[in-house]
Amino acid sequence: MKTHFFAVLLGVSISTLAHAGAYSQIIQVEAGGLECAARAARVSALFASNASVRKLVNVECVNEFEAVGSFGPYRVYSIHVELDADDSFAVSTAEYGTGGLGSGAGSLVGAFSSLDLCLKSRPAEIAAFEQNSGISALFVSCLPERSQLQAGFVLSIVGFGRAKKQLQAFEYAHAYEAQGALSPNQMSWLNQELLALGASVRMNDGRSVLYYAENPITQALTSGGAFIETQQCTDQISEVQQILGQASVRGLVECRQYETRMRMEILTVGSDFSSSEVFGQKYSSYQVCMKYRSVVAARERQKDPEHFLGLVCSPDYVNSGFVHRKFATY
Repeated sequence: MKTHFFAVLLGVSISTLAHAGAYSQIIQVEAGGLECAARAARVSALFASNASVRKLVNVECVNEFEAVGSFGPYRVYSIHVELDADDSFAVSTAEYGTGGLGSGAGSLVGAFSSLDLCLKSRPAEIAAFEQNSGISALFVSCLPERSQLQAGFVLSIVGFGRAKKQLQAFEYAHAYEAQGALSPNQMSWLNQELLALGASVRMNDGRSVLYYAENPITQALTSGGAFIETQQCTDQISEVQQILGQASVRGLVECRQYETRMRMEILTVGSDFSSSEVFGQKYSSYQVCMKYRSVVAARERQKDPEHFLGLVCSPDYVNSGFVHRKFATY
């Protein structure tokens, strides 16, 4: 694939200028067999037809992206639009990618590994955008992600109006450093839970999930400890499930085998949920830690009945003993 001149101008940016009602936007739009000047004229006509736009100040080409894939030559223009509009003017964008570190939908890390995959997914995702947002897709493009570490692509879909549901994203790729990826069981459970909460899941590869919803849905993958002995993890799954039930939290507890450890993973959706190690006490063995768990839990429940949920026994970070990990809601 041959790639030419292209700067980082993904998506739609809207910024207020010197006076109220003035907007500056850079959009990306596929060439459709036209040179940029002719494409810009069509973009200008679309903006001018919007009833909320009072005046077009300037429309000009500022960049272009060109590549060749299995679909043939592909070109996208970046067009800068300056306009004056009333308060009802709105633009909605769906960027099929993430902003990095779980920060939501964005163009830093693309959802597609290649231009061909992005273009192949384009028709179905345009239909999903229009169905979920309630607005028409006017400007569409597949462009390289902004990350300098990978070579993925972002599908960007733009339309006029305020979307009923927006494309949301959550990234699991950085959970537990390089090991962050959901298991097939976790992926299936997550899809079902998001659907139950009214979301429409578009992509879930275990490292990130993209879905349409009115607002971002809280989700997290946390650890209940990394165990050398499998049974120490599996024996406490029911305890953690009860803890989640007490907090009215939708969650899945799973023990997953990594290279040298069995990690207890707690996947939660829809509610904030936190855990932390407490006290300075360290127990010499799993058996001793479990022996005193009920005593310590009763004391903590008495001290903080509003927030305390329960304890599990997990190895400390240097494997020299065990500690009680406290679960609480705040």
